[in-house]
Amino acid sequence: MQQYFHDAILRLGDRIRLDDETEHHQRKVLRSQTGQLFRIVDREGSVFIASLDLKEQAAYADLVEFRDENAEMTVKVTVIQSLIKGDKWDIFLQKATECGVFRIVPFISSRNVVKYDAKTDGKKLERWRKIVREAAEQSRRNLVPEVCDVIDATRLKDYLSEQNLVAYELESGGNAQLKDVETLRSNVSILIGSEGGFTAQEIEKFQRLGFEPVGLGKRILRAETAAIVALTLIESKT
Repeated sequence: MQQYFHDAILRLGDRIRLDDETEHHQRKVLRSQTGQLFRIVDREGSVFIASLDLKEQAAYADLVEFRDENAEMTVKVTVIQSLIKGDKWDIFLQKATECGVFRIVPFISSRNVVKYDAKTDGKKLERWRKIVREAAEQSRRNLVPEVCDVIDATRLKDYLSEQNLVAYELESGGNAQLKDVETLRSNVSILIGSEGGFTAQEIEKFQRLGFEPVGLGKRILRAETAAIVALTLIESKT
């Protein structure tokens, strides 16, 4: 059943007018007819079943059922992900959302191949947020993960959580493994590198900020895979 997010607080029995994008999707993409049922999630994460009412100049949704569902992780995970190239970044956004990420912080590290200029690349953020919203709809999340502005190391302190980890490939064969972390706090930040990983100097800087280096397993993972594994390991421990 198709799901959409709605930016207001909703109640059972409400009748709402669909925005242009949702109406277009129902009319032109799905070719739905009046009476078609679909899901709407409001800004508080409440899930409703809605009945479509197509008029000539507008489309409406009548909320006919409330669903007591919660698909969110018990730990709120912020992934601070170094920018990676091309389609791999889009894959990361989509899959991290499907895996339950709470917040995504694009990060510029010293080995980044990808360059970002806020003045000329501003529209990229808009596209990234759209990818995340669509992935949250597809995976039936109760919320759309936040996608923050791109940051560098000088702003890392603004995204610290109760518990802060950094995925570091040189820990892959050591004792500091994410799967072995005994206790996870209610909100966690995990910092992940780009294709070239992090330098030893960066790791030292991150540690001074409070990030604990952890491995994600025995194998070296690609940048777009690391967040998926980290989120899965965190959810398996809660």
